[in-house]
Amino acid sequence: MTRTEARTGPEARLARLRGRALPKSHNARTIAALAANPGCARRAIMNAAGVDKQRLAAYAGFPAPFGQSRFALARGNAFEAQVKADGGAELLTLLREHLSLPIPEAHYDDLSEVGGNSSLDLRHARTKSLLAAAATADTAKGTMFDHPLLRLEVGGRHAFLEPDLIAFQLHGKFRIVEIKSFAVIDGQADGGKVAAAAIQSAVYVLALRDALAEQNIPPEPSC
Repeated sequence: MTRTEARTGPEARLARLRGRALPKSHNARTIAALAANPGCARRAIMNAAGVDKQRLAAYAGFPAPFGQSRFALARGNAFEAQVKADGGAELLTLLREHLSLPIPEAHYDDLSEVGGNSSLDLRHARTKSLLAAAATADTAKGTMFDHPLLRLEVGGRHAFLEPDLIAFQLHGKFRIVEIKSFAVIDGQADGGKVAAAAIQSAVYVLALRDALAEQNIPPEPSC
């Protein structure tokens, strides 16, 4: 890249939109939100530049009326811990009873750190390595990955995704399990919340496909 291209290229022009602000990192929730207004050119540019839209709206006099409730976050974290306790024992029961998956036993890998090191690059590399090993293993054993670190390119910049999910592998096919704590009343969950969870899961599917493609493995993840 020439010096002129560095000053006038797409990244430089997007950086000028942010001014002195650092680019805002995406997560699965914000990436899923990009689908809400696909025809809005202004939003697409701000997303590509990594502009903090909530901060910008507040500066313009239109602050967001509310954010995520800390009580909802605490409830969600407690529910996730309950489902994942004892190597995902409760989750295995749900998979066997409600999805009729033939899982005689399961391996469980916690990828929140690697040998005490929580480096994002190291965790991402370890995640890809274990996914590749599971995809090519000649075994019927299921394998669960807790806190896998995936990566997806958004606006020319890689976003690390640390899902509150377990990527479940059985017979060469990966399944995305998204853990949510919203209520089910009379056998029915809120349609809007279910749809949001499905879109968020789709983001993880895309990131998982990328991770498998980097290992030259035909992607077969599903939700």
